[in-house]
Amino acid sequence: MARTIFITGANSGVGLATTKLFLQNGWNVVATARAPFSSDELQRLAKSSKERLLLQSLDLLSPDSFQPALDAAVARFKKVDVLLNNAGYGQMGMMEALTVDDYRRQFEVNVFGVFFSLTELLFSNIFLTNFPLPTGPIGLTKLFLPHLLATADPDCPPLIIYVSSGAAHFGLPFMSAYNASKSALDLFAEAVSYELGALSPNPVKVKLVVPHGGVQSTNFSSSSNSATVLDLIGKDLILAERYGAYAAKAMGTFGQMATKSMPVTRPAERIWEAATDGKTKLRYFVAGEDGGANMDRRFVVKRENESAEDADERYVTSMRDVYA
Repeated sequence: MARTIFITGANSGVGLATTKLFLQNGWNVVATARAPFSSDELQRLAKSSKERLLLQSLDLLSPDSFQPALDAAVARFKKVDVLLNNAGYGQMGMMEALTVDDYRRQFEVNVFGVFFSLTELLFSNIFLTNFPLPTGPIGLTKLFLPHLLATADPDCPPLIIYVSSGAAHFGLPFMSAYNASKSALDLFAEAVSYELGALSPNPVKVKLVVPHGGVQSTNFSSSSNSATVLDLIGKDLILAERYGAYAAKAMGTFGQMATKSMPVTRPAERIWEAATDGKTKLRYFVAGEDGGANMDRRFVVKRENESAEDADERYVTSMRDVYA
């Protein structure tokens, strides 16, 4: 019986490449996106893949769309073996210019979406008030977990894969919102991997695929729903004075990195490996042509008689030099 993968953000970039790869290898695929039926590529795949591809609407900001998507997947394919949390976007901009709502929306899509005030938390503890379901990958994971546990096969444990980013492991200028959201998701997945991997009698595997060094043909910047950093600066004289020269240099460095970015097929192949190798390995790194220079700096090995703090300061100094 063919296995089934449920993919978020399947209409473009890594999600679309992964959809194609799994279909080519005989899997059933539930390809979800906010508007999957508007994708010509997904429509062509649906015609050629007969009964093995299900297109389904799912919006990470609308938890009401989660259960219908899961129900449709089960109705068509009986069970989901792999949940791939791929969808997300990158909010760019200097911290001073971004609003709290910009940061909030970044976390709502890339991590989760329910933010409680202290009053709300106290009220919920006392009166057991029901709050909306969380959005984002955490909300989707919580919704899927009962299904994964109920249909678990001990010979082929269910699997949850999160597409992380090198930005979860090293900070970059003008990307504080994205860095924070991906770091939160990455460590959430690591922590949960210990919990779910220890479940008895049927564990649930959790893995992370970590592209770093840039990925071609993604909606990273176009889906950010914000102006570029240089556009923001150009519209504000104060920001231009404070950040103009530095931003021009940093954006130039980003541009050089983009020329070495990897095709979307490489992260897709790494996702395939994570889904099929049967290992308990947590993180699957995949780098662009530069070999992942930022990641190499982040995971710098301590020198003899060097403290972890000194090694970290050496890394920060090297990053400042790169983006200065």
